[in-house]
Amino acid sequence: MLKKVVILFILALVLFSCSAPLMMKTEKDISADDQYALITFLRPGSGLTSFVSGDQPSEVWDGDNLIGVLRGDQYFQYKAKPGKHLFVRRAGNWALLEAELDAGKHYGVLMKSAPGWKPFGGNKTNIILIPLTKDSEWIAQSQEWVKKCVALEPIDENLANYEKKFIKRVQDTIAKYDKGSGEAMFLEPEDNIDEF
Repeated sequence: MLKKVVILFILALVLFSCSAPLMMKTEKDISADDQYALITFLRPGSGLTSFVSGDQPSEVWDGDNLIGVLRGDQYFQYKAKPGKHLFVRRAGNWALLEAELDAGKHYGVLMKSAPGWKPFGGNKTNIILIPLTKDSEWIAQSQEWVKKCVALEPIDENLANYEKKFIKRVQDTIAKYDKGSGEAMFLEPEDNIDEF
């Protein structure tokens, strides 16, 4: 029995180590411009947040386009076309954020553990997408978290290949939401913040 457990453990390590990295560290300084809005997705991960979520990677989708994957103590920035977006977070549970974005503005989204919040079921990681606004209870703390987190950027080719595996599930979730199933938070055009 112990031998089988050890073999399964080694096999799992090999499988996970063979997967291509989806994100890499960056020091690029990205800004909003007159063509795009800038969104910072922030996932703090120390203490209870990592314990509750098991530091499982969380995917972030813009509709059915995978834009990034975060673990605890990481963030990434995304240049989005102005207009309406539905951001979807997948891993364990589903979390949705409807956003209407203006070009030239910076927005923030906090990925935070929320035990028991399961709009589409699942119980592995309950991480919701919280809009960071100037009046948000999380804005000051988020500015400190960004200083401690690692900045990442996507490895586009690897992200595109990974996206193919899960796009159908994401599309199904969006279709359910469009039919009235589930809940979303909202990010309005005037909810922009100063850059971190």
